[in-house]
This record gives sequence, structure tokens and C-alpha cells, in this order.
Amino acid sequence: MEFVIGTSFIILFLVMIVRDSIRSKNIRKNECLYDQETVRIMRNYKLINDDEYRLMIENLKKKEK
Repeated sequence: MEFVIGTSFIILFLVMIVRDSIRSKNIRKNECLYDQETVRIMRNYKLINDDEYRLMIENLKKKEK
């Protein structure tokens, strides 16, 4: 039983790391899929951190040009 719980925590941790790295990579590649208002809402609800918010806003401004 302890093995199953430990294994599930390790798998969950690895999934979170992979998801975060993919999201950060997409933000850096100018693949912002959201509009500015959605990005602000995501930041307000703590779905993205301040660095990701700043990068997404910069990418949106680049797309507008």
C-alpha cells in the first residue's frame, strides 16, 4: 500500500514537472494562445506566476505589431 502511494506521488510530481517545462517552452516560443484579458484573469487566480505573465504580455504585444 505504501509503495502504491509513493509511486503515485512520484508520477504526479514528474507529470507536473513535464507540464511546467512544456508550458514555459511554449511561452518562450511566442505561442501565446490567450488574449490579454484572459492572461490577466489567469494571473489573478494564480494559474500563472508573474514571470509567465510578463512573458505572455510581451508576446501579445509582439503579435500586435
